[in-house]
Amino acid sequence: MKTQLLIQNKKDYLLFLLIIILTSLFLTAPLASAKTSAKKGNHASPKSIIQQTLPALTGELGTFSTTGQGQLPKPLYEHTTVTATTGTTTYIYVLGGFTQTSQTNQTFTDVYKATIDSSGNIGSFSSLNQGQLPKALRLHTTVTVNTGGTNYIYVLGGRDIYGRSSEVYKATINSSGDIGAFSTTNQGQLPQPLNAHATVIANIGGINYIYVLGGNNGVPQTTVYKATIDVTGDIGPFSTSGQGQLPHNLMSHSTAVMNIGGINYIYVLGGVGTNSTDGSLYESTAVYKAAIDSSGNIGAFSTVNQGQLPQIQNWHSIASLNDSGNNFIYILGGYPNKDETYRTIVDTSGNAGIFSTTTLLPKPLYGHTSVIAITGTSAYLYVLGGNSLNTVQSAVYKAQIN
Repeated sequence: MKTQLLIQNKKDYLLFLLIIILTSLFLTAPLASAKTSAKKGNHASPKSIIQQTLPALTGELGTFSTTGQGQLPKPLYEHTTVTATTGTTTYIYVLGGFTQTSQTNQTFTDVYKATIDSSGNIGSFSSLNQGQLPKALRLHTTVTVNTGGTNYIYVLGGRDIYGRSSEVYKATINSSGDIGAFSTTNQGQLPQPLNAHATVIANIGGINYIYVLGGNNGVPQTTVYKATIDVTGDIGPFSTSGQGQLPHNLMSHSTAVMNIGGINYIYVLGGVGTNSTDGSLYESTAVYKAAIDSSGNIGAFSTVNQGQLPQIQNWHSIASLNDSGNNFIYILGGYPNKDETYRTIVDTSGNAGIFSTTTLLPKPLYGHTSVIAITGTSAYLYVLGGNSLNTVQSAVYKAQIN
């Protein structure tokens, strides 16, 4: 079944999500659904920047601009974006994604790499020498980790041409920043097929743990899975044992991990779910926080003392900065036509403060990705791709964090 989506307004969007939830129990043909951390996290998957190089910052953003930035080779949304540093060079990667016109819908296997220079500018994106995804994916998550001096990249879940995926792929990033072949060998697989979920990594006592939160498997989920990444970069089995579960079923939410005063906290923001009483759609403004203990287990999630989102947020992007006392979380864009960028300051108790508006995006975006990179004593926030007023974008924007 070929699905063409031209979403015109919020009423159409809510009907669209309800159709997905009601029919996905029966259909496996490609459907578009709300993006994680997207989305979306992504849709991204969000990556906290934990280094010790920055001066004290206010967290306010400069102007977003495409000047000096390599642009995406094609229009994309529902893709993922991550960074990895090898030696003194930071690379940015864009994986998979979806494009949509009045004539065609297409999901991609492409993996692109670009270099971020000392001025924070992104070079040209290229798929040359990059391992490509084993299958076309969208609404997946991607994270990177360094263990034993080697960088690894992981792709989890998502939607392919047949439906939702439970597969977890791993690849090695070499000393030149190139991604090797992706494989599921020796990787714990997701206990259920998921898209529009969120994935984060936390290092606790020198051990890397990977967490998968919520997502869509016909209906939004409350599950929180944890697995351990060993010294060879392999992911162990995923389990909900000992993990605080989400207070509400969610998909198209976003997640961040912050280390505050030596304690790791995990935050879940926004998203879409269903009400338990009648199955109607629930769009969230909630911000949940939980502590991660010394064994890597997530405690109970709560909104207590957490600044809540000023408006419902889903299909947005998230980026977080956790460096030298600069602890900020950014929420950018979202469905249907949002151009707002919100910033919160995380205090010394790990509580998210009031969300305030900072620099607007150049245009409304949803299904885009955002990452932060540090070069020298400066930090930059990047926004890549997305859908703006039913037109898929290839633009890459950069803004300095002041």
